[in-house]
Amino acid sequence: MHVYANRHTGDSLACRHYHLGVAATFPSGSSQSQLHCGHAGPTGAGVCVGNPLPTEFCTDFLETCGADSAWPDATTCAFNVDFMVTGTPTASMEDTYGCRLAFLRAAKGFVAGTSNRSTSCARASYSGADGWCQGPVTAQSFCQQFVDTCGTADYGWDSVASCTWWNRRMATALGCKASLTTSKPPVASTLLFALCRSAPK
Repeated sequence: MHVYANRHTGDSLACRHYHLGVAATFPSGSSQSQLHCGHAGPTGAGVCVGNPLPTEFCTDFLETCGADSAWPDATTCAFNVDFMVTGTPTASMEDTYGCRLAFLRAAKGFVAGTSNRSTSCARASYSGADGWCQGPVTAQSFCQQFVDTCGTADYGWDSVASCTWWNRRMATALGCKASLTTSKPPVASTLLFALCRSAPK
């Protein structure tokens, strides 16, 4: 059984495994069986969609790419990923979880030991590679995640635009240095680092 088989949502095998198991508890062809079979299918039917948990990403990364000095185990990896701006699951220059997820998915499509897999794994790693998943996180990405996660009530930012403006103003006030926008802290992001990473470049 998959180690995260109790995961109910997210575009992952664990989510599909769970809903397939639930579907099997109902008579074949029943409405409940069909409902959960849809969740277990390729589209996820609105339930098995979105980013997998960091723990699941990290398990997949270690199984596909192997450990590296920054991510020797799934626990350390998940701790780091939890501090990343989510972004979108597409290949990009931004230092986001979404960028790494896109390259991990690409790596899984290549045969183990090939240069294509090695290149994709390097880009999906903590450090990124070749400029991919290494660039500054934009204020837009941070603020979109904030609004999606926290909403707009009672936090002083009533929109992505107002959040973006604040982040740029704060980064300017802090006097963000180039070193903070091009390298990471040893373990996880600090507030200063996050603000500087979201400053306009």
